[in-house]
Parts: sequence; C-alpha cells; structure tokens
Amino acid sequence: MMTPNAVLDEAPHVWPHLMGSQSFMKAILFGCIFAAVALVGMVMPSVRMMLFMWQPAFAIFFQQFEGLVYAFVTVIAYGFGTLWAWREHRRRFLGALYESGMPGRVEARFTVSDEAFIVDNGRMEYRVRWDAVAAIVSGPTCWMVQVDLQTFTIPKKAFASKDDERAFVAALLDHVRDFVRDGSKDAAAFVAETDQ
Repeated sequence: MMTPNAVLDEAPHVWPHLMGSQSFMKAILFGCIFAAVALVGMVMPSVRMMLFMWQPAFAIFFQQFEGLVYAFVTVIAYGFGTLWAWREHRRRFLGALYESGMPGRVEARFTVSDEAFIVDNGRMEYRVRWDAVAAIVSGPTCWMVQVDLQTFTIPKKAFASKDDERAFVAALLDHVRDFVRDGSKDAAAFVAETDQ
C-alpha cells in the first residue's frame, strides 16, 4: 500500500525513462544565474564610473550596496531560470509521451450515473465513485473534477449550450458529498445563475 506522498515521491522516476537525463534543468537554472551575474559584473564598473563622475560621494556610498544588486539580480535570474527550466521540462516530457504513442487530441465521454462519474476516452475508462470526488472547480476554459491525485478536465466548449453545461454541473453537485458541494462554490454559483 502506498500513501499519496509516496506516489508523488515516486512519480518523477518515470521522467528519466521517458526523457533521458534531466540535467538540462540544472544547466538552464545555473546558466541564467551565471549570465545575469556576469552581465552585472560587466556593467557595474561603468555604472560606478558614471556615478563617480556625477556625484563622487554617492558613488562611494553606492559601493556599499553593490552586493545587494548582485543578490537581487541572482534572485530574479533564479526565478526566470526556474520558469524556463520547467517549461522546457514540460515540452520534453509531453514530446516523449507523444513519441511513445500518446495522441495529441483525445475525445472523451463523461457520464454521470448514480454509482459513479465515468470518463471514457477510448483508450482508458475511469469509474470514479462519488465518495472519491474531492472538488469541482471552474477554470477559464474547463471544469475540473479532482479525484485524489487525478484531475479530470471537461472543456466548457464541449457543451452545446450554457443550459447543457449547467445541467451537467448540477448533476455532478447532486452526487458528491455535502462538504464537497459546499466547497465547490464556483460550481454552485454557476448552477444557480440564470442567463439574462
């Protein structure tokens, strides 16, 4: 038996199998930091010289805070590098899945029955008991049904009309546990609203 934490700890072990080495993530991150610090190191003498020519006392005062400039630039570069590394990771991971046969687009059928929420995409079928649903959340373009470590997304454009979408979300809310219904406020608000 595995706990959710154990599953999350183990999941990254599939990445090297699909993508090979992940050293590119560290290379991107440290490359961004090195480039930013090197750039500041090249520019700083010119800035110091201009400040000295403009106001010598201010240039001497500024020298005490150069370390803060390096620290600030390092933090910004770390944030940028992390974002870039994860985007590259996502691109490579999805690319590896496509190469292994995962289709780029999948049509799925979502069914609400008294026993379960059923998702069938032709490749896999999920039967989710209602007591396993943790949340129903509205995103910008889809509804998300959270079930343990799995998120099922239902595109809003899949519905023929707002009334169809509202009926489907209402059916979901009718079957989940009370505390899930109470926590799914955006879903409840959507069901309660009427088209003007």
